[in-house]
Amino acid sequence: MSFPIFQSQLLGALPVYITYPGILKIFPDLSSSDQRLTIQRLEAFVEQILFDGSTAHLIRLGVVDPINKRELNIVNKEYVLEKCYWQLIHLYRLSTPSRISDAIRPLSLLIELYNSLPQRQPLSREHTVQVALLHLTVALSKVPGEERNALRTFKASFSRMNNLHEDYLPIQWMVYARAHMTMLLRRLNRVQEAEDEEQFIRDWIQIHAELMSPTEYKAAVTDEICGKDSIFNSPDMHEHYDNGNSNSNSNVIENQASAGSTAYPQSLMT
Repeated sequence: MSFPIFQSQLLGALPVYITYPGILKIFPDLSSSDQRLTIQRLEAFVEQILFDGSTAHLIRLGVVDPINKRELNIVNKEYVLEKCYWQLIHLYRLSTPSRISDAIRPLSLLIELYNSLPQRQPLSREHTVQVALLHLTVALSKVPGEERNALRTFKASFSRMNNLHEDYLPIQWMVYARAHMTMLLRRLNRVQEAEDEEQFIRDWIQIHAELMSPTEYKAAVTDEICGKDSIFNSPDMHEHYDNGNSNSNSNVIENQASAGSTAYPQSLMT
């Protein structure tokens, strides 16, 4: 046994490890039952590692090759959990309908794991923690009773980003979190605040249109459960893109369902 295996005709029926990033690209096209089964397998595997993450157990599971000295030096409990947590978070997010609220536990454990690490790679570390915090903000915003916590996490996250160089700003997830905060503000009947935030997002997208295509931006700011697009469904956005201000060949940031590099922040376990 090793990492759980995932197999689908959408990947040519070839068996791959369930932590393979390419799964994210086809995961939204799976049936709901296949999505649930994939997540359940990974959840069960995580519980095994949490119960016993010793090197001996990882070898028994087939996660570590005892002959491979490099693996023995790198692959440990924290390394495996980081890999599994990020995959779980994105599988929850990409489920139909989205199950991002189920990501609160792995996100909290992931942030706790990062905070326990030695102070190394400060810029990469801060970027990675920020990506986790932005996802946690969205996850909390979907849970009744967690509204204040979601807003508090959102404000704290954006405040911390003042310390990041622009090259390390998690642009995709900043737009994602900000848009979902507008949905939360509307649910709380704080309509004026929501409208102000929506206008901020629209202005920002128009100024930074080259960073993502319209499709990519739209994927970041919409929610199928909410059922309303208050950002793109506005006269100024229609006018902006009708005038050809788009970048359909964006290669800076992959879209929400992609297996691109932005799906996973740089690992802090190596």
